[in-house]
Amino acid sequence: MNGKFGIQAFSGQVEITGGTFTGTGSYGIGLNAVGTVKISGGQFSGSQYAVYNKNGTLADLLAEDYAFKQNGNWVTNTSGNSLTGTVTAEPAPVKITAQPVNTSQRYGDMDALSIETSPGQDESVTYQWYVVKGSGAEAVSGKIAPVFSPSENQRLDVGSYQYFCEVTKDSYTLRSNTVTFTVTPRQVNPSITGTASKTYDGTTNVTDGQLSITLEGVVTGDDVTASATSYAERFQCGELHRRHPARPDPHRRRG
Repeated sequence: MNGKFGIQAFSGQVEITGGTFTGTGSYGIGLNAVGTVKISGGQFSGSQYAVYNKNGTLADLLAEDYAFKQNGNWVTNTSGNSLTGTVTAEPAPVKITAQPVNTSQRYGDMDALSIETSPGQDESVTYQWYVVKGSGAEAVSGKIAPVFSPSENQRLDVGSYQYFCEVTKDSYTLRSNTVTFTVTPRQVNPSITGTASKTYDGTTNVTDGQLSITLEGVVTGDDVTASATSYAERFQCGELHRRHPARPDPHRRRG
């Protein structure tokens, strides 16, 4: 179709599955979307815009699992509302079938984040995980698989961290949802062994080295120490027997 607008959608819902739409003239627009439009095919071009969405984003125009190509190159950023040149709508070369989810682990454990795509890892799909910091997103070195353990290379301290994954095929990139990975404290249990004895000397002091403390639950590689002070709390003493001298009975009469 030709004219100032190759196709114009004002109201209702329009589905475009194919065709060629060219906007001619100084302000020609291939697709001028005012109402609701879903695109799963077609070619669009115009002297001003190839595709223009007045009330939304480019992503709002695409049918599920479809993507735009602009002058033969995949469009990965669809947050804007217009494209120029020659634009086609085609099935996306990769899609995310299962997003990563918020995950919690104990300090020292090795829980993982994961993402699922179609096609998968063995079909020329690449993955890159990112950690979100105050200065922005930073690629996690070497983390290029669909399953990612944040604590694998560097043990994370207790706290919350944010991650997302980018998947790419044929120069087309999708970004996953950003999720929170929470590290919770790990409980360490002390155990005291040994027997302590003391001869009463008027103090509560107990000689050191008679008792030992072990810690259960310490993560290998961590340096954790425990200390305690022992003292005598109670003494078991024998009874003291004393003989008293006989005393005269004041009521006994003497002869």
